[in-house]
Amino acid sequence: MPPSEDKEQFKDGVLWADCVTLLQTDDVFLITNDRAFYKERDPKQGLAPALAAEISGANHKLTLLEKLTDLLSEIKDGVVVDDIMLARSFLVSQKKSIIDIVTRHDFEMGEIIVVQRRLFATENPRHLFVRFTIEYECSDVTATRGSAVLKVEGECRYDVDNKTFDQFVTRGEELRFHMPDGTHVEHDFMMIGVDLFIGHKNIENITRVELE
Repeated sequence: MPPSEDKEQFKDGVLWADCVTLLQTDDVFLITNDRAFYKERDPKQGLAPALAAEISGANHKLTLLEKLTDLLSEIKDGVVVDDIMLARSFLVSQKKSIIDIVTRHDFEMGEIIVVQRRLFATENPRHLFVRFTIEYECSDVTATRGSAVLKVEGECRYDVDNKTFDQFVTRGEELRFHMPDGTHVEHDFMMIGVDLFIGHKNIENITRVELE
């Protein structure tokens, strides 16, 4: 049955025919905001009666959704991300620029203090897009000041299967410390650090839907 009312919609008919065929072997998710697929053109009422009757004897289930985000809610699975591994992987990836910032002000890298991150689903279920903020303690090599805090903000990719991080992009770096007289000092740096096999533009153009 074509999902049309008073006019021919050939492409929609082909799409629906594919769904009917696929139902012979597996469950199907159809995402569309085309009201012709819905009962009384209302997404809240589900599949149009003529279409529902056509697949009533199917071996598998068809789920009709209006938005891609609805699909992600249906199929989402829990993901455990190791924050310490994220912070260490970032240091390995951006070691040269980070060490340069720290040593230039007579500090050396210390412990990881804080890791904050947001996860985003992408068009590839194996990969998550990660936006993060990390703070590292940095000790004073001159022994005349207290410890400094290096704060970095950036983005990267997380491979869910291999549990690895790559494609790091640095959005900002900030070094905070106090001088011996108590003066508070902040140095901001805007360096872009990217793995050689991907550029800034590539990571901006992927599909991203934030996960809870």
